[in-house]
Amino acid sequence: MTTSSYKTLRRKWRRWVKRIERDVLDLIIARHIYEEIGTVVRANPDIQRPSDVHSWIARNYGIATVVGIRRLTDTRSDSVSLARLLSDIASNAAAVTRESHVSHYPAHLRRAGEHWFDKFAGPGNDTLPTSVPQRRLRQLKAAERRIRQLVNKQIAHLDQKNVRRKPILFEEIHDVVTLIERTVIDYNVLLNAASPQPTLLPTWQYDWMRVFYQPWINSPPPGWRRSD
Repeated sequence: MTTSSYKTLRRKWRRWVKRIERDVLDLIIARHIYEEIGTVVRANPDIQRPSDVHSWIARNYGIATVVGIRRLTDTRSDSVSLARLLSDIASNAAAVTRESHVSHYPAHLRRAGEHWFDKFAGPGNDTLPTSVPQRRLRQLKAAERRIRQLVNKQIAHLDQKNVRRKPILFEEIHDVVTLIERTVIDYNVLLNAASPQPTLLPTWQYDWMRVFYQPWINSPPPGWRRSD
């Protein structure tokens, strides 16, 4: 491929990774809110029963998350997904060069650019080895395989042959979300020279949990008792 073609590919990948980051951010925020609500419920026995609302929250969170993961790992040719981004980079890894990466840094930070390219491509490599995105793509596919089966067999439609399939655990779902988050952070650094960060979770400028600091129903029905 020509130098011009490589530049076109890099521009496309930079756009993609920023667009994908927005979808991943939704997953990260949802996981955080779900876990914080769980902490509130576990700490207060008075709100643990009946559990209908908690079960409804957990089910809807689980469905939304596994569908979001499925979208990010979609490999159809008309989709913008993390899996397709990694696959495209693996097929054209020579487009990711040390020169193109370091050029995003101001002169006084070029050494940092060299450091991060070494971290991803390996010291002494002037282009990204194909094995790097391939390895991450294999990890991603392996991690989401059971989730894909769950979506296809039990959420998109109910497969009567699989109604007794072993239920997926939230820990498994969260492990996949963490891998996706880490991948987006890494490739945003590699393609856009973004600042490395431990998480995509934003810092709220307000206390979103304030809705839990007061009763939701000020006037319970007649005869209601706390022990109900």
